[in-house]
Amino acid sequence: MSKKVLLKSNLRQAVAVMICVMTVIIFGSTVRAQEQPQNQRLKDLEKKLEKLQKEMQKLKQEQAKKPEKEKTSMSEEDIATIKKAAERLNDPTTQRLLSADSWLQKFTLGGYGEMHANFNQGSDEDQFDLHRLVFYYYSA
Repeated sequence: MSKKVLLKSNLRQAVAVMICVMTVIIFGSTVRAQEQPQNQRLKDLEKKLEKLQKEMQKLKQEQAKKPEKEKTSMSEEDIATIKKAAERLNDPTTQRLLSADSWLQKFTLGGYGEMHANFNQGSDEDQFDLHRLVFYYYSA
């Protein structure tokens, strides 16, 4: 082989090796550049998760320290009102009215209707238009 052919062959090989090396360098730096933000983001998320877990543990401990009275969402006044209503339901008069043969169970009262209201500003009067009004009752 001549020196020119050998030189061209070596030159091609050198160029091919350089292209491969450059590709590896560029690709490697791109991968490392992408890994850094992902690693940083992952570390940030882990820190946030730790913080939330600590807060949750703290809240659980505070809740466990509270007496049973404070754990309910109802006030003493609400509880007393419910107890009074339950006592009234057990009253004999109320029981008669709620029984199946009571007149209250055989009586129905109701109604429906439609009304439009126009509220004007200034000196104009407000208007109420009653389109339909129906009352009904039923007694068995």
